[in-house]
Amino acid sequence: MGSQGWVLALPWLVAVAMTIWPTILDIKYREVPEHFWVIGSKLGLAVSLVTYLELYPPRLLAAYYGLSLLGAGVVGLASLLGLMGPGDFWAALALSLTLPAPLPGSLVIPPIYIMLFVASLAELASRAIISYRVCGSLSCLDGAVVPCGMLLRKLKWWFPVTSRAVSDVPSEAVIRACPNANGQVKARPGLPYVAFILLALPASLAVEALVRVP
Repeated sequence: MGSQGWVLALPWLVAVAMTIWPTILDIKYREVPEHFWVIGSKLGLAVSLVTYLELYPPRLLAAYYGLSLLGAGVVGLASLLGLMGPGDFWAALALSLTLPAPLPGSLVIPPIYIMLFVASLAELASRAIISYRVCGSLSCLDGAVVPCGMLLRKLKWWFPVTSRAVSDVPSEAVIRACPNANGQVKARPGLPYVAFILLALPASLAVEALVRVP
């Protein structure tokens, strides 16, 4: 890889590095402190400015930043509506600042859109697979009645439908819905979205590298 190749790769490496630890925290504890993303956003912005100002005129780069932040704004709106978690917005914001523009000669859209599309497809597919394995059908996508004991011990990524899985503390939401471990509660899958963003990063880079425009 030549010197320009390393320069182009740097923002992507930073994006992967800043996403790994929050992914581990999200999978293990279902919570990610926001300061991780605040620090990552500042670092990513600094790296992207140094990198992309060598590749694009300032006005064009500013337009790319605007488009990229618009993608993060969509996630923010989904978070306000309760469809996604606040952490998902912070992750999208950090990545939109780190990777604001496409690779030269690639697609003309910021990478954040490809990442969110791939991550959402992967999350939906995983949710469907988990629902089918637990319930034998896809009916669990909207919720299924499960024993509280199973929800407390085994179904780590399931949440009571009465809670806002994206904002409630997982353990507290389950305890509120299941005061009696011998009871039952209606629950549905709520997977850690940042893990799918991490998986979507190499897929997005592959699309950027393979899909060229004249």
